[in-house]
Amino acid sequence: MSPEQAKFFREQQEFKAIRDKASRVFQANGKIMPFHGEETPNEYRVKLLNALSGLPYSIGFAGDPAELTRQESKVMSRALEAAHRSPTLNEVVYVDQSGRPVSEFYGQKRSWMDQFKDAPRLMVAVNEEPFRL
Repeated sequence: MSPEQAKFFREQQEFKAIRDKASRVFQANGKIMPFHGEETPNEYRVKLLNALSGLPYSIGFAGDPAELTRQESKVMSRALEAAHRSPTLNEVVYVDQSGRPVSEFYGQKRSWMDQFKDAPRLMVAVNEEPFRL
């Protein structure tokens, strides 16, 4: 294997690891993960963070991998918290170690029942006598 092929193979493994790490967060938020183009793995991580953060400005990367890792953990934890508070359920499908597909749901647990609920009602009288709740 030539050095160029080895470098390409290493980069593809890095991209796969980055995608695997971010896939659950994107699925939980109901967002589509952007593909990588000609960027480096760190530039792709920044691209994913910008897509997840939902901020009007982009997150910069000054070249410090430790700072990028800190930013990544902050943004992903906030995105998962937002997914848990979401009024809709989002299914996250991943494959466990034995190769079985596993489904997890993020969002408010009561949201699946909303389609069957009626509008809330308040009873103020029973047989024309005031009823106190």
